[in-house]
Amino acid sequence: NLKKVGKDGKKIIKKHKIWPSKPPLSWLSEAVFNLKQSQKIIKKQGVTVIFSADALNTLSILPLRIFYKKLKIYFFSPDYSEKRFANPLLNAIYHILYSLSLRFSDKTFVVSQRIYEHLTKKYPNKIVFLPNSPVFKNTPKVAPNKKNKLSLVFCAGRLTERVNLKGIIEALKILKK
Repeated sequence: NLKKVGKDGKKIIKKHKIWPSKPPLSWLSEAVFNLKQSQKIIKKQGVTVIFSADALNTLSILPLRIFYKKLKIYFFSPDYSEKRFANPLLNAIYHILYSLSLRFSDKTFVVSQRIYEHLTKKYPNKIVFLPNSPVFKNTPKVAPNKKNKLSLVFCAGRLTERVNLKGIIEALKILKK
C-alpha cells in the first residue's frame, strides 16, 4: 500500500498489487496473508479455534501456536488426491504439505469414507468423517415436531470479521438449553 496526502490534508491509501499471481509463488503470498489475517482476528476477537480449508492454509497458521499455546487448529480436507498435480515435483510438495497438516492439526475433517478409512490407519484419533451430504441410511427418522437439543448444526460459508461469531455461539448456547 502506498500512502499519499490529498489536497485536503487527509491520507489517501492506494492499493498496489505486490504479490505474484501465479502458482507456486502465489501460494506464498496466500500463506503470508492467512497468517497476518488470522493473527489480527485472534488478537481482536480472542479466537481460540481456527478452521483451515486446505493444507496450505493449515501450515500457514501453524506458527501462531508459538504465541497462542491454547490455539486449536482444525484442518478441513475436502479433496485429498494421491495424484493432485501432473507435475511430480508439485505433487511431492502437495503430499509434504498435506502430511504436515495432518500431523500438526488437532483434528482433520474429511468428506470421503475412503479417505477417512485411509487416514485413520495412521492418525486414528485425529480424523473425523464429515460427509458433504448426509448418509441417510445412518440417519434416524425423527418426527418434525420433536426437538432434539443436541442435533443443531450450523454452517457458515465464510467466517470473517463481519460475522458475529461470538453472537452465534451465544445463540447456540441458548438453543441448547
